[in-house]
Amino acid sequence: PVTELQLMTDGERQLLLAQWNATRVELAPQSGLAQSFQAQVERSPDSIAVAFADQRLTYRELNARANQLAHHLRAQGVGPDVLVGLAVARSADLVVGLLGILKAGGAYLPLDPDHPNDRIAYMLAEGRPAALVTQRRLADRFVATEVALTFIDDPALLATYPAAKDRKSTR
Repeated sequence: PVTELQLMTDGERQLLLAQWNATRVELAPQSGLAQSFQAQVERSPDSIAVAFADQRLTYRELNARANQLAHHLRAQGVGPDVLVGLAVARSADLVVGLLGILKAGGAYLPLDPDHPNDRIAYMLAEGRPAALVTQRRLADRFVATEVALTFIDDPALLATYPAAKDRKSTR
């Protein structure tokens, strides 16, 4: 019967199933996203990390912006297990925001700016984040909230913080 025909030799089967499929990678113990990202920055700082529309950020640039945001958030009291809302439209800023929150030691609450205002208000009320990272053009969506807003697209704000990771950083 055709089902009993050998389509590959033993050598081909070994190559396909064992050698080509040997993709196991040892990760550092308790390596989180921020630590894995930092390792990638050190390996290839000038490679493109984020590409969105006409915007490109290298790993070095992305790391610097995320570090500045992390410093700002830590100055606002963000640390381990502190929830930070992230309401940013799909863009390179979204990746900067996510990494910045993680580098500050916080946890992020994703808020889709395209959701209805009632849904966002409910999530903010239930989650009670300590801070909210958003973009200036979305500010009117959060006028009723008492959460401190950080505008990720405000270069003057983030430029006041160092681009390097400090030694006291939780991440």
